Amino acid sequence: MIKIAALILLWATTAFAQPVVPPMKAHFIDVGQGDATLLEFDCGAVLIDAGGDKSEPLVAYLKEFFERREDLNNTLNAIFITHTHVDHNRALKDVAVTYDVTRYIHNGIYTGSGRHAATWIRDQTIIDQHSVNGSDVFRTQKGALDPMLDPVDCGFIDPKIRVLFAPFEENPGWSDSEFENGNNQSLVIRIDYGEFSILFTGDLEDVAIETLVDHYKGTDMLDVDLYQVGHHGSDNGTTIPLLKAMTPDVAVISMGEWNDGLDGYSMFSTYAYGHPRKRIVELLQMAVTSKPSRKVRVALQPRNFENHEISEAVYGTGWDGNVIVTGWANGRLHVE
Repeated sequence: MIKIAALILLWATTAFAQPVVPPMKAHFIDVGQGDATLLEFDCGAVLIDAGGDKSEPLVAYLKEFFERREDLNNTLNAIFITHTHVDHNRALKDVAVTYDVTRYIHNGIYTGSGRHAATWIRDQTIIDQHSVNGSDVFRTQKGALDPMLDPVDCGFIDPKIRVLFAPFEENPGWSDSEFENGNNQSLVIRIDYGEFSILFTGDLEDVAIETLVDHYKGTDMLDVDLYQVGHHGSDNGTTIPLLKAMTPDVAVISMGEWNDGLDGYSMFSTYAYGHPRKRIVELLQMAVTSKPSRKVRVALQPRNFENHEISEAVYGTGWDGNVIVTGWANGRLHVE
């Protein structure tokens, strides 16, 4: 009986002593009109975009983060910049000189409103730098997934970071203006943490989104739990076919407060651009199927906003401030 009891105890210990996998966190940082998202893992951190009206909010947020996560030694495993526009890379230099950046991944283009930060970091030889080409990404329906683009491995779990879209060297059949549009040169990035997944589409617009959706048709590569809403909720940054492919549970819009720029002094503002558009917010509400919870301001067009009742599962940095989404490896998520 003693031997049997010992065997039962050994079996129970082996069966139930599975390692507890800590969750990851996606910090959608309130940087005003722009994008900056910090991905926090137990073993590292990755920044996707470093834009916004000003650099200070992002640098301050990272300072507080690294004071809490002393084990990360002020190090970002990678910075991804989706495209060379200032609302996505304005704080790039300030972040790179303040913290240790192991790897810089970009779309290889040095023109656009964010060209100064892009050319500055190009000359920083101590940072491992990689650009991504659309033709290479589209060779298969799995995107680009390799150690060059995916520098985080926690041992007990290996988060997958892959690029699903990047600039093409030759026009894939769009108009000349669409092909030359810097928004359509955005990297599209997918994060998988076990069963939890996130999609970032940068500022990709309608024609490029159509190309993206068509390429991954018949696969689950666009099917995710969390969607960082494309182009700050712009009318051309999210489509119905994309939402049907994603089936997201939660959507987060990175944008400024609706009255940023109301004084008329800045054309680079939430108010001047009209972000987010009411039509897109309504599409997101239908996609995430959540009950209404509060009133926010949405745009009918640039400089024309109205009140709107918003769903619990649609968030915006301009409405809510910093939005932190915790994702577990079993697919569960929670929004702070």
